[in-house]
Order: sequence, then structure tokens, then C-alpha cells
Amino acid sequence: MAGKAKKFNIKPKSIMEVIKNTSIMLFYLNYGNLRN
Repeated sequence: MAGKAKKFNIKPKSIMEVIKNTSIMLFYLNYGNLRN
């Protein structure tokens, strides 16, 4: 049970990290395109 709980706690965090990183990357790419 403890192992499963740990896995479920880790997964949402990592998914949120990926979403946050990709959104930041897309924001900078769009910002750079507008500047150019």
C-alpha cells in the first residue's frame, strides 16, 4: 500500500512539472518569434 501511495504522490508532481516546463518553453518561443 505504501509503495502505491508513494507512486501516486510522485506522478502528479512530475506531470505538473512537465506541463509547467513545456508551457514556459512555448511562452519563450512565442515571445522570441514576436520579437523577431
